[in-house]
Amino acid sequence: MGLWLLVFRHEEWKRIYSDNCSLRTAEEWNSEGSPSINIPIGIVYIVVGVIYQMLFQSMAICVELFVVAVVYVGNQFYPVPELVVKIEHLTWISVHGN
Repeated sequence: MGLWLLVFRHEEWKRIYSDNCSLRTAEEWNSEGSPSINIPIGIVYIVVGVIYQMLFQSMAICVELFVVAVVYVGNQFYPVPELVVKIEHLTWISVHGN
């Protein structure tokens, strides 16, 4: 419906979506409190997001290194299927970037 309004009835689309994107008025938004109250919450979200992103990246690298090490050592002592060797080579390449 939104695309149809945008293409064929642009003035109505503009009235609904562009001019009045919120059901609240400016006074209703301002009655919720000062916008500066949300600044510490935003900082917390950013810090937590950065921490989780760094943890995820380091975990991903450690998992790749673990797979490479386990398969490489396993190759020395036990016969390993060719598919596992190919997975080892792919993880080795992804760890070292070459």
